[in-house]
Amino acid sequence: MSMIYDCENIDTDCKIISWRHTSRALHYHNCIEMVYVAQGSSTHYIKFSNGDEKTWMLSKGDYFILDYGTQHSYINGTADFTIINFLFRPELIEKISKQEPSLQAILCAPPFYFSRGSLTASLSEMVFRDHDNMIFDIFKKALLIYQTQKYGYRELLRGYVIETILLTTHPLLQNVPNDAKSQIITQIQDYIAIHYAEHITLTNICRELFYSLQYISKRFKEVSGVSFERYLQETRIRNACGLLMETSYSIDDIAYMVGYSDPSSFRKVFHKFTGLMPSSYRKKNGQRGGTADQA
Repeated sequence: MSMIYDCENIDTDCKIISWRHTSRALHYHNCIEMVYVAQGSSTHYIKFSNGDEKTWMLSKGDYFILDYGTQHSYINGTADFTIINFLFRPELIEKISKQEPSLQAILCAPPFYFSRGSLTASLSEMVFRDHDNMIFDIFKKALLIYQTQKYGYRELLRGYVIETILLTTHPLLQNVPNDAKSQIITQIQDYIAIHYAEHITLTNICRELFYSLQYISKRFKEVSGVSFERYLQETRIRNACGLLMETSYSIDDIAYMVGYSDPSSFRKVFHKFTGLMPSSYRKKNGQRGGTADQA
């Protein structure tokens, strides 16, 4: 199948739109593309980066996820064929991430930590069926949130992407540890998500849970892919990024809010993970209003 195709770029970390069209020429995006068929039906043609081609008949309730640069088109759609496009870059999921731009890289990075080979099939080579409308509800909420762009909308959209991927991958997972040893690490991760702004240490957590510090430290790195200390820092800096973009709090205040008693230490850690000082990050990512602050 020979067609002329073009590239549609997004200049932000995400974009959500609803389209109605009977056909669409072969094209690709500079991001991950999640598509939900809200109405009608159409033939979907995909040309993968390795040259393989596939054609699917899409109908209402189908959805799929396309990797960076995947060429695809819609052919002979019905008059009411309507889709919701959820386009996003890795930085929406993990703002401090510097991984390669691919769906596989995103799945292997925080917060998913899927090892290569842990899924029975590639997400970008399948069409999924939304039997109970759970995915449709997520896409509808995401579209509304994106259109209104109220306070905290990026964090909500991040959550919707994570929820969609987790719900989609659940039936495809294999060789995923599900014993008490892994559950305790999940429990610690959940604790960090809630208490990251407090003074928490793995030593104190192990003492409360009656586990060996040496054992939990080793197990945490095996399950999470990083040490407890790095995981805690990543969580704090990720939340700091959100506060810098979405609020007008001073950088010193944000340092305290995410768990750093010394703003100078916060700036050093922030620069280590993002490559930018907090003030530069805020300026680059378009913080609305606020007071000027030195790096």
